[in-house]
Amino acid sequence: MKILLIFIQRTSPLILEALEKMQEKASSIGVNTGESTITVSNKNLGSYKLTLSLTNNTQVRVNVPGKSDVNFAGVAALKSVQMQRTKKPSGKDDGFIGEIPYKGGLCFNKDGYSVQVSYSGGTQNEDVEIAKVGISEMMFLV
Repeated sequence: MKILLIFIQRTSPLILEALEKMQEKASSIGVNTGESTITVSNKNLGSYKLTLSLTNNTQVRVNVPGKSDVNFAGVAALKSVQMQRTKKPSGKDDGFIGEIPYKGGLCFNKDGYSVQVSYSGGTQNEDVEIAKVGISEMMFLV
């Protein structure tokens, strides 16, 4: 049995800056709830880091007239896990059980690093626009 421990500690200021810019983008396009997720791993060092940030401290949406109840944290995390497996942006439905066909996650691999940036809280197109801000910031990290 393999056990994966995820530590959230001593997050790079660049990751925090990327999350802040994602939150700013969300607010600027009228997305006032949701979650940003950034995962960074390095296959050579065996390290793994998960960092997340909430928009207006809203992790879930419940009882909003005309809108479905949503666990933003769960959706954002699933987007990240799917991208780790596929090495492609989220939103591709290949029938893999446990994954979702929602857009809003972008990723890249460079110099042994694997980076996934996702957002959940807006429409799929809004989530992609917010994730674009995060992924462009993360390009400078590795």
